[in-house]
Amino acid sequence: RVWASHGAREGRAPTSCPGAASGTMPPPAPPHVRHVVSQGLNFRLVDAKGQVLGRLAAQLSHILQGKDKPTYSPHKDEGDVVVCINARDVVLTRDKLDGKQYVKHTGYPGGQKWETARNMLARSPEELMKKAVGRMLPKNKLRLGRLRKLRIYPGAEHPFAAQHLTRLQPEKPRELRPRRNAAEMTTRPGDEQEIF
Repeated sequence: RVWASHGAREGRAPTSCPGAASGTMPPPAPPHVRHVVSQGLNFRLVDAKGQVLGRLAAQLSHILQGKDKPTYSPHKDEGDVVVCINARDVVLTRDKLDGKQYVKHTGYPGGQKWETARNMLARSPEELMKKAVGRMLPKNKLRLGRLRKLRIYPGAEHPFAAQHLTRLQPEKPRELRPRRNAAEMTTRPGDEQEIF
């Protein structure tokens, strides 16, 4: 579509868009995120290998909202694009692999279906990670746009090799210590002293 402007009536050549005449056209969008406005955003690379699912999802939700920037504003979508690799090697603590269930309904009578986290991790680790991050984002109109900037890949290969990726160092995973039973929780010497 040719823009009708006063310059076309004055004898100047019409332009196809407002920025074409001045030469300030925005650069083309990177692959696989063409529907995301990535101008001015950074690309973060996260390795999920050995990371706890919930703790990693909480960090990614902060980055997608832009809460790690001094220019954060709740009504603006200024979060960075996150590329998460090795999603199949994510870790769930305690008995969550078999105890955590995801419920969905087909819409037909008796169509309620359950799937454990173990089955979802084997079938589609991208879906498991996306559900964890998506449920930690605010439930508003910016949620889907923020989720579009999250790219999850089960292995180490990703199509963003041409981009300048900033590697994100996740928090150090906590060391899971065995629980103490009631027999070990005995009073120590000096505990029987009166406090008053």
